[in-house]
Amino acid sequence: MTRAKDISKIVSDANFEGTLDIDGTTNLDAVDIDGAVQMGASDDDVRMTLQGNNQYRLALKNAANAIVYLGSGGANNFRVSNSAGSTLLELTSASNILLPTASAGIYLGVTSEATSNLLDDYEEGTWTASLYGTTSGAGTNVTATGNYVKVGKVVTVGVYLPSMNLSSMSGSTVIGGLPFTSGAGLNTGSVTLYGFTFSGFVTPYVYNSTTTVDILNIVSNGAWEGLAIPAAAGKYVMLGVTYQTA
Repeated sequence: MTRAKDISKIVSDANFEGTLDIDGTTNLDAVDIDGAVQMGASDDDVRMTLQGNNQYRLALKNAANAIVYLGSGGANNFRVSNSAGSTLLELTSASNILLPTASAGIYLGVTSEATSNLLDDYEEGTWTASLYGTTSGAGTNVTATGNYVKVGKVVTVGVYLPSMNLSSMSGSTVIGGLPFTSGAGLNTGSVTLYGFTFSGFVTPYVYNSTTTVDILNIVSNGAWEGLAIPAAAGKYVMLGVTYQTA
C-alpha cells in the first residue's frame, strides 16, 4: 500500500501491474494520460466512483476545448451537459429520457439534422367538445369531454355526446372546442349519428385555421352542405377526427 498526500512526489513515470491503494486524500492538479487506461481484467465488474455532495461530472474535452459533461443530474438522474453547463439530455431515475426544452426533439430515420425528420412533440389530454347549430343554439350548446393524442403536427380526437336535447338549435351541425388550431392538410374522420336526417354521405371535416368540426352532408352530383341539426331531444353523436395543426 502506498499512502501519500501528493502522488507526484512518489512517481513520475511508472508502470503499476499490481494494486495502487491510496487511503488518504490525494491532490492531483492534472493527470495527463496519453495511452489507454484499463481498470481490472476484461471480465471484471470494474467501477470508478466520483462521489460528493454536489453534482459530480466527468468532462470530455476536445482539442478546441469544447467540453461535454457526463454526470449526476440530481435525484439519481444521469445528465449530459455542454461547456456552459446547460443540459443537453437527461435520463431520469424512472428510466425516461428528458429533453431540456419543449421545442427539442428526436431526429428519426436520418443521420443528420433534417427538419422534416424531427419529432418534437407528443401529448395526450382531454378537450371539451361543444355541439351547436350555426343559425341558433351557440349560446345553449351541448358539451362533453373527449380525449386527444398529438404526435408532431398530427392530432387525433374522439368524443361521445349522448342523449342530447337540441330543441333550441337550428342551422348546420358544428362541433367546436378542438384542442389545437388546424392547419392545411387532409383533416377528416368518421362520425356516427342517431336521430339525424340526411340524404347523402355524412362526414366530419375540419377546415383550415379553425378549432371546429363541420358535419357535412355530401349528396351525389350535388354540393357539399352542412348537416341540418335536428331541433329535438334524444340525439347522439360519436365523433373521431384526425387533423393536422399549423
